Order: sequence, then structure tokens, then C-alpha cells
Amino acid sequence: MAANKSARVIVTSPGRNFVTLKIETAEGITGLCVEIDEALAAKRLYRRAHLPVNRLEDGTLFNW
Repeated sequence: MAANKSARVIVTSPGRNFVTLKIETAEGITGLCVEIDEALAAKRLYRRAHLPVNRLEDGTLFNW
């Protein structure tokens, strides 16, 4: 595993406190330092899902 060179927090939605963490190694690799077992992932069925749509009684969308 490579040593981290830098880590930077990027605010993506200030009003909702959403942030992204960008990590860079000395070798120039960026990402979240997550390793994926492709063989295990291939055994799992992917089912697409959607967040529910919140509507008020008058049909307008509600920001949840």
C-alpha cells in the first residue's frame, strides 16, 4: 500500500454538509484507497434502486 502524499476535503454541497475526500499518493494515484474483490462482486446480483419521490398532496415535490 502506498503512502499518502495529501488529502483534501472538497465541499460539494455547503448547505447540506456534503463533502468529498480526495487522497493522493506519492506515486500520483488518487482515489479513496478502496480495493474491490472483482470475483466476489461478480457473484452478487446488482439490482438498480431509486430513492423514493416525496410528493405533497397537491403533487409538488418535497425536499427531504
